[in-house]
Amino acid sequence: RYIRIRQKVQTKKVGIIKYIYLIYLRRIENSMNSSTGLGLGTEKSPCCKIGDNLKLPHRLNNVIIARNCSIGKNVTLFHNVAIAEEDKSKITKIGDNVTIGAGAVILNNSNIGNNSIVGANSVVTKNVADNTIVAGNPAKVIKKM
Repeated sequence: RYIRIRQKVQTKKVGIIKYIYLIYLRRIENSMNSSTGLGLGTEKSPCCKIGDNLKLPHRLNNVIIARNCSIGKNVTLFHNVAIAEEDKSKITKIGDNVTIGAGAVILNNSNIGNNSIVGANSVVTKNVADNTIVAGNPAKVIKKM
């Protein structure tokens, strides 16, 4: 039953209804001793923190977010994005007004600066400065804005 509800929420629900369903799913997952990392954690449970106005143009289509992640305001995550964790004691920080292209992977607890753009299918292994466009595997600076 849980899997059917989750698939339905990820593909069909939008807006506040989606948020309410995600809270419900979070409670179910807590009872199963797992975590979504959808920013619904508290100080006692270390889940990622998501700022206002997170944009998911393709919904939660294969988006993976590590539990120790902090996402700023007005961030856009396209489909197939993976934010992984290497060291659970460190936090991956994604700044405000960041766009992360489809298929991008952020590794090694890298920090993405404010107003930056990560190109599609990029693999970020190092920190990205503010106002920077990066792309490639491994991601390299394309342009400073």
